[in-house]
Amino acid sequence: VGLVSHRDLMAATISSLQIKVSEVERAQHLAATEVRQLMHRPAATIGPTERVQRAAHLMRSLKIGCLPVTEDGHLVGIVTEADMLGIVERLPDAILAPLMA
Repeated sequence: VGLVSHRDLMAATISSLQIKVSEVERAQHLAATEVRQLMHRPAATIGPTERVQRAAHLMRSLKIGCLPVTEDGHLVGIVTEADMLGIVERLPDAILAPLMA
């Protein structure tokens, strides 16, 4: 249906730099905000059989930190920045060496 990111939540909070409000008022404001006001619709998604490179390309080009994985319109998983970093971390040095040159 949609996706709410950490950035969306940060954007929805009242900044102390904008106006002086108490922490209680800040929390009340966020508590009164409905998810539908924050979420990205439609959320970018990827299928479970797509290549990792496609997921990385989408995440980088759309500047998003996670990518829901859907199959037949149903959520079956999620790929995150941490997942991508884990893949890079496990790559053999022989593959990475030419990229570092």
